[in-house]
Amino acid sequence: MENHQYDVQVDKPDEWINLWFFGDQHIGSVACDEEKMDEDIARILRSKKPHIFLMGDWLDAICHRDKRFDPANVAPRFWGHLGDIFRWQLKDVKERMVKLAPHSIGCHKGNHEFSVSKYFQYDPHAELLETFPTVRNLQNSSLTKIRVFLKSKLLYDFVVSSAHKVGEIKTMPAFMNRVKHFAGDIKVMGHNHHLETKEVPELGHRENGGGDVKADGRFYGFTGSYLRTYASGQPGYGDLAGYEPVPLGCLNLRVRRNIEKGYMLERKS
Repeated sequence: MENHQYDVQVDKPDEWINLWFFGDQHIGSVACDEEKMDEDIARILRSKKPHIFLMGDWLDAICHRDKRFDPANVAPRFWGHLGDIFRWQLKDVKERMVKLAPHSIGCHKGNHEFSVSKYFQYDPHAELLETFPTVRNLQNSSLTKIRVFLKSKLLYDFVVSSAHKVGEIKTMPAFMNRVKHFAGDIKVMGHNHHLETKEVPELGHRENGGGDVKADGRFYGFTGSYLRTYASGQPGYGDLAGYEPVPLGCLNLRVRRNIEKGYMLERKS
C-alpha cells in the first residue's frame, strides 16, 4: 500500500476537481478495444484539468506458462513476439503514457503485471515508472490525500482509497463491506471490469455554523475496462468462462466542496 498526498491548484473556491480512473486496458489481447481506449484517452485529455489514477492491468501479459494462454487470444501484431510479448506490449503502453503521464496522480500495479514479475523475473510496472518518473507508484492499493489550494491557501482536502484488486469482488455491496476499514471519501477498485458507482450519505456537523447536520457524500466505484468479454468471431477466456458482459470505459468523478450547502464533497457525473 502507498500513503501519500497530491496537491491541486484551483482558480476559484467552487471549481470542480476532475478525477479520472483509467485501467484494465489489457493491451495485447485480441479482445482489447483499442479504438474505444484511444477515444477515451483523447476525451480525458480534452477535459479541463484532468487528474488521472491509472488502475493497473495495462498489459494482458498472458503467455504460454499461463493456463489461459491461447495464441488465438493474442492480437495479431504480437504473434511474431510470443517469446518476448511483455516488452512488446509495454512498448504500446509507453506510447500512450507519453500523453497521460503529465496528468497522472499515480499508477497501480495490476495482477497481470504481478504475474509477469512472479514468473519471469521481469517487472513491466517498474520499467514503466522508470520511464515516467513523475508518475507515483501506487502498488496494488493506495490512500491518497488530495489537498486543494487557491494560491497558497488550503481550501480543503479529501481522501481517495484506490486499489487495483480487493479480492475477487464482483458486486458493489461486497466491495463496500470489504473496504469499510479503509479511510476514504472516494473508494474505488479496478480488476473486475465493472463500471459502476454508488453514493452513500453520512451525517455530520455543518461547517457553516447553526448546529445543523449535513449529509456528506461518500462515493464507491468500479473503474471499468477495455477488454471485451464477448466479440463476434473472436475467442477469449472471458467467453469460455461465461463471464458477465460489462460496458467498456473508465470512471470520471468531478468533486468539489460546497460550503453554502454544508457538503464536504459533492459529485457531478
